[in-house]
Amino acid sequence: MMVRQTSLSANMVQFCRFLRLRNFRLGVGEEITLLHALQYVDFTDRHIFRATLKCLLCKSHDELLKFDDLFDEYNTQVRDGQDAKVVSKITSSIDSGGTKDALKSLKYWLHGNSNKEIEETASYSAGETLSQQDFALIPADRTHELRVTIMALARSLAT
Repeated sequence: MMVRQTSLSANMVQFCRFLRLRNFRLGVGEEITLLHALQYVDFTDRHIFRATLKCLLCKSHDELLKFDDLFDEYNTQVRDGQDAKVVSKITSSIDSGGTKDALKSLKYWLHGNSNKEIEETASYSAGETLSQQDFALIPADRTHELRVTIMALARSLAT
């Protein structure tokens, strides 16, 4: 079931996810560009809005051909879906304490982290965490590993 979001930006992120599930090649960069572009587009005009989305989100002829049908399908699912506020009220009354605790950090982040406490969360990294390491103290035999990690990170950020 599709959930009707309460903001245009949340709906656009959900629409991008919807398209990705249907083999559109979209990344965060396209989502950011779309959200910025919507500041300058009359999104109350359905034709201009659809054309803007199509220009920004389609990267191939095949995607262009599929877009209109998927746009209509998404809007139908959203129209028939439940409001996000209703869904969140239902799930919050059903949730046990464990799930709430697990999502607490995400909630603070989404709402601007009004809580000034530092939240510690568990994470995993295949490489050793060097965030607190003074690079001048890294032994010479480990610098190659560090360079490889930095280059991989740089390539990832470049895309």
